[in-house]
Amino acid sequence: MHLAPCQGSEGNVTRGHLLELQHSTDIVVSNVTLRNSPFWTVHVFACQRVRGSNLTILSPHPSPNIDGFDPDSSQDVLIENSYFRVGDDGVAIKSGWDCFGTQYGMPSANIVIRNLTVDSPTAAGVCIGSEMSGGVYNVTVSDCRFVNMHAGLRIKTNKHRGGTVSQIAFENIELENVQVGMQFNDYYGSPNPSCHRGTTWQIPTVENITVKNLKGIGVQLAADMEGLPESPLRGLILQDIHLEGGTEMKCNQFVQGSATRVFPEPCPSLDVGKNLESEHEKSLFNEK
Repeated sequence: MHLAPCQGSEGNVTRGHLLELQHSTDIVVSNVTLRNSPFWTVHVFACQRVRGSNLTILSPHPSPNIDGFDPDSSQDVLIENSYFRVGDDGVAIKSGWDCFGTQYGMPSANIVIRNLTVDSPTAAGVCIGSEMSGGVYNVTVSDCRFVNMHAGLRIKTNKHRGGTVSQIAFENIELENVQVGMQFNDYYGSPNPSCHRGTTWQIPTVENITVKNLKGIGVQLAADMEGLPESPLRGLILQDIHLEGGTEMKCNQFVQGSATRVFPEPCPSLDVGKNLESEHEKSLFNEK
């Protein structure tokens, strides 16, 4: 859900962020409570070495577009030991919308999210995108609890976005009362209307996504995954997943990977029970 932009003296503008930091290094935001932001609560853009710790972020339900913490074209970010009750995504990792993200060319990378609880009935616990045209790499989400959510884990893009999402790991996640456990979708949203006519739209790449030890109760749909014919979702690894309350996992034929010890029954496009373990998976979880 999106609200129409406000009309400023120089055209369309968004509502303001509660805390926005740009082009900065060595940022610490800790031990504070942030309430009732007009838009994304914490937005860090083009920043390096960012730590958000022991945060409480609160907004009423419903409150459209009120994300908790949004790293945007930023690197070396740690978000930990926090509680977010918000109207949109708990954490939304971004790197620019279509032509602007492609031209700026700065990915979000090396992001760790751990020991986070999120309550948001209309959105996701942790989301990548949909503004990810500059790329998102090397993200680890672990030891989190997502309750009363639309989606637990979410990656969203579309065939106009460009950019690459790769090396993403979710581990030790608990879900409760969630509509969709895992939602990885290449058909979200529309092209940026501010990009010039004649813009060459680029196909995104989503690959090397690992989900391990995901448990849930009251999960209506275990998974909803859709890759593109031009760029399938490749290298998906699902391992030790048990989601109760849902009926099925739904995937189109453009989702490729493996599933080991997964309930409910994984999608037919996934190799089942082969205990596949790639070098990518080993590096993410430091297994020997």
